[in-house]
Amino acid sequence: MLPFDFTAKQLAAFMLGGAGSLVADFYGDWENGPDPAILRQLDPDSIARKAVIQAFAAYREAEGIVGAPPLALDAEAGLLRKEHRKAKDAAYAQFDVGAQQACKRMARYQEPDGDV
Repeated sequence: MLPFDFTAKQLAAFMLGGAGSLVADFYGDWENGPDPAILRQLDPDSIARKAVIQAFAAYREAEGIVGAPPLALDAEAGLLRKEHRKAKDAAYAQFDVGAQQACKRMARYQEPDGDV
């Protein structure tokens, strides 16, 4: 969350992830945002407009110091997350089949009145 009376750098940090990324997406992408057409919806003299412009500038300034985000690694991480999810789903499905088989075996051992 942002503190009340936040700086442009705090806004830029907020816009990097979570709910703040919705703000960044609304105003454009990091490489060439903010989108001038969207900015025209804000009063030219408003603090909000200046903060958005400065937040995008602060992001690009930080990127110049630390380098661009590792987009290839992000893409690879996304693929690995999908593979992990598929493997986990397969393991759960296999467990479910085993659990069903165990329940059937247990049912065979039950007496007609329901006692084990």
